[in-house]
Amino acid sequence: MARRRFQDPKPFRNGNWWYIQIRRDEFEEGKATRKKVWVKLAPAEKNEREVLKIAAEYLRPMNQGLVNVGSATSFTSYVNDTYIPVVLPTMATTTQGRYKGIITNYLEPAFGKLCLRDLTHLTIQRYISGLDKAKVT
Repeated sequence: MARRRFQDPKPFRNGNWWYIQIRRDEFEEGKATRKKVWVKLAPAEKNEREVLKIAAEYLRPMNQGLVNVGSATSFTSYVNDTYIPVVLPTMATTTQGRYKGIITNYLEPAFGKLCLRDLTHLTIQRYISGLDKAKVT
């Protein structure tokens, strides 16, 4: 059975904000690491009881196992470890060559260092909108 990673840190005030310190799984250079991260929850004007509710809401997905460690995988490692060896071979040879070129020339320079969870609709839309501007100038 997998080890549970339940977290219930006590919120603390630092300056004008309430914070909690959590442990977050991240991938660096293809290796999983666990880092301590400060999360800013609310302004110091809020009382502790409200902040405890905010903290519980923030931690719920992590404690219930809804946050996927796989989402911390970088785009480059996903492409090299999963997409190219597993998905790409199912396509035609000419398609494989074209996709590899697009990944190498366009996608890896733009998204290579980002985690998969950071690739949101907005991030991708900004990239696509930037392509149009780069083409005009």
